[in-house]
Amino acid sequence: MNRYMTIIGGVLLLLTTPLVPWNWLFNHIHGLSTIQFPFRFLPFATAFLIVGMGMTLTQLIRYFNSHKASKWPVIRLVQFPIILMAAISVLMAADQLYVATQPWTTGDVVRSRANVTQDVSNEELKQSFSNTHPLGVSLDNVWKSTSDYVPLPSAKIPEHPYGTYAQEIAIPRRTFTRSVYEGELYIKWQQKRAGWQAVNVVKYAHTQLVLNKKTLSNNDVKLSEIGAVRVYGQAGENVLQVRYHPQWFMQWGFTVLIVSWITWLGLLIYRNYVN
Repeated sequence: MNRYMTIIGGVLLLLTTPLVPWNWLFNHIHGLSTIQFPFRFLPFATAFLIVGMGMTLTQLIRYFNSHKASKWPVIRLVQFPIILMAAISVLMAADQLYVATQPWTTGDVVRSRANVTQDVSNEELKQSFSNTHPLGVSLDNVWKSTSDYVPLPSAKIPEHPYGTYAQEIAIPRRTFTRSVYEGELYIKWQQKRAGWQAVNVVKYAHTQLVLNKKTLSNNDVKLSEIGAVRVYGQAGENVLQVRYHPQWFMQWGFTVLIVSWITWLGLLIYRNYVN
């Protein structure tokens, strides 16, 4: 089993490298481009390789114990790779932390300004991270218009998607008041007169909208090219309640996943107990 785990981990690790012609594969195999970023295979490769290494070390320990061999090579064999990997991990984490904190010490708080909008000065931004300010203040003062996975009702990619997102979602954000209660999003705003109002929230296929305690159908909602919502609000205060209802099989899928993990752990404990 450890051999299969190691082979699978090695294959997945290979898929994360430039040795695989991903661009060619994306262009010639329909649907494969949904992977988007091959480095997403790395966590799975790491998991398989760690499990494979652990099973290999376990077999080696059992072998030495069964043959009554000296334990010092086993201890060294187990301890050295673990200590080495732990030391490398600590050094890499320390280096990443050092690099990430450099913009803060130079006065330019934002590390990368690609598609980033900063509404306050660097000093004000630093002060907003203090304990006297809610964390939401900092997130509101610096924002990006490079959202991901917004719905496309017309299945057509906008000509300027980031600009559209900025105009419809990011810039109007201070017009609305948001709160979350029991997993549902509540958006409040004021209107001088009744009419259609663009709200800076997107609607997916299974999103349910309730406006002023009235459940809205698809005919009651207008969507922009990135799925931003337009609803017919009343004069005065309006409250839009946003909830998401996943498809029925998603809940069953989570249930099967949890039961599978519990069963696997139970079998593993039983096997070790029997042995």
